[in-house]
Amino acid sequence: IELLLCGTLSVESIKGSLNATVKIYPNPVSNTLYISTNQQIESVAIYTLLGREIVFEYRSNQIDVSSFKSGIYLLKIETDKGSVAKKIIIN
Repeated sequence: IELLLCGTLSVESIKGSLNATVKIYPNPVSNTLYISTNQQIESVAIYTLLGREIVFEYRSNQIDVSSFKSGIYLLKIETDKGSVAKKIIIN
């Protein structure tokens, strides 16, 4: 018997003020999603609602989502002050 351990994706609330200092726009988005923050971004990940991580290219606080399927995704941003997850809608 093989045991398979899987992590779960949860929306974290770290230092309530961090959520307010990380802005994403436009949302809903069709082409380019922008991230605005005064924090140092360490990593960015996008997940489907089923928890599958999506591979994408991230540069200069921008994400090209034009090739993504329409739907709702979770964007997880790790900064030097903590992490925050935001819901994004892709048209």
